[in-house]
Amino acid sequence: MDPSTQAINQSLTFFVGTYSDSIQLVEFNPATKSCSLKEKFTGVTNPSFLKHIPQDDILIAVKETAEDPTIFLIDLAKNSPTYGKIVQELPSHGAHPCHICYSPKNSLVFCSNYTGSTLSVFAYKAKRLELIETITYSTGVTGEKGNKKRQEAPHPHSVTLDSTETFAFV
Repeated sequence: MDPSTQAINQSLTFFVGTYSDSIQLVEFNPATKSCSLKEKFTGVTNPSFLKHIPQDDILIAVKETAEDPTIFLIDLAKNSPTYGKIVQELPSHGAHPCHICYSPKNSLVFCSNYTGSTLSVFAYKAKRLELIETITYSTGVTGEKGNKKRQEAPHPHSVTLDSTETFAFV
């Protein structure tokens, strides 16, 4: 069988962040063209963006809310007594955290906060986050675009790293 065809015929498992109270582990079966819920991780609110750190089997998620905006780590190690549980929860230092970027080379996690125009930078080590700095975009950022009723000013919506992980693009 052609390897490219084989890859298409294999099931794909993925995590789904939601605007609800759970993160869902879903499996797509290409043979039946259907998805099935494999597992549900509850106890989280509006986990809208997810990032997996495979070497530690950690899932980072944000709680995209104005009240109590949070970044948290969930243990995905199947043999761990904390499997599927939140193992750390920290303030995101800005309302409506909406994106996470991980730099394996620098062991950094970037969290974009939509409301309030902040970017929080965390050190990541041994399945733990520690806040390094929060940058507030309050001066020098001007302009008008989009829907003026919900967007008063420019704001960070994502972070992307260059291929050398030397520069972050916000």
